[in-house]
Amino acid sequence: MNNGLVENVSNGLRVCVDWLAFTLRDVSDPADAVQLLGMDNSDFASLPRGMHGYSFRIRHSSLAVDILYGGRDDMGVHVIIAGSAIHDVLVSYADSRTEQTPFHDVGMDVSDFDTTILREFLKEVSHLGQVTRLDLAIDDIGGLYYSMSDVRRRLSSGLMVSKFRGWRDVTSHVGALSDGSTIYMGSAQSAIMLRIYDKQAEQNSKLSRDGQPLINTPWVRWEMELKKERAHKACISLASGLSVQDVSIGILMNYLRFIVDDNLRIDRCSTEPMWESFCNGVRKLSLYVPTPPKTIDDTKRWLLNQVSASLANVMINDGGDTAFIHSMLETGVIKLGKHNRSAIEFMGDAI
Repeated sequence: MNNGLVENVSNGLRVCVDWLAFTLRDVSDPADAVQLLGMDNSDFASLPRGMHGYSFRIRHSSLAVDILYGGRDDMGVHVIIAGSAIHDVLVSYADSRTEQTPFHDVGMDVSDFDTTILREFLKEVSHLGQVTRLDLAIDDIGGLYYSMSDVRRRLSSGLMVSKFRGWRDVTSHVGALSDGSTIYMGSAQSAIMLRIYDKQAEQNSKLSRDGQPLINTPWVRWEMELKKERAHKACISLASGLSVQDVSIGILMNYLRFIVDDNLRIDRCSTEPMWESFCNGVRKLSLYVPTPPKTIDDTKRWLLNQVSASLANVMINDGGDTAFIHSMLETGVIKLGKHNRSAIEFMGDAI
């Protein structure tokens, strides 16, 4: 069975999944996450400290796989799989689910004959938990389409239609040597960020430090970092049967389009022929997620995450006196206004 991780597109591009992180909310034991990955507990070792609000972290002995646990009750267990480890994780996942068949062969119980290991894995992940980050990469190996200069020139000239508010160009260095430039669209805090960078320069910087032969082939990577609901929605699309190229190129098309300046209204300008070739006839894929109405549980979570430490500090400095908290509640009730009069009546004599 094809693992489905990397796909060669008919127009010469290559696409792949390059990062995956998800949370299993209904479990607290990291062994459950290890079992899902098809690995053994002995493959992992404890690290000195946790991260992302989790007290504990274990890491695979040879793969870039971290499992975080020991957070609040509603945080479950969090799994982070770097791009370099996804292939091995899929192999372990498939091997752990391989069974002897009546035909004296081995096989894996799957949903349909056209599926991939990646699709089966993401189905189980999306069923058991919530995907929090998913990176999708589109590789132009060989300089078939846009060089970094080509991209920069189009962005600088405004020959694009984009849902991103802006872009920035960053050149990074290791010592005196440059390891290439990166164009960012979107921010690190946003639900989607696009990175376009010189993968050849990045790889050659590492190879040079290791004394290895350099790559002579031009290589530009278009990488989308999806977070939270958009990451989970993209995962659902992959799990439901869309190919990696349909999802990755479809999302890119929904956020960016290079154009020909042939209309006063930029949104009516024709699409640049090279961009049409780059996108290879893939349809746009929207990851729009409606904002749910705020509930009292949302407010409680916000207070717990953002205010609890400050309130504790005030009480400690006041010697445990809760007078300030009661005063704050009284002020809050006044601010609720007439449209929240029911809340005020409910409070009654509580304060």
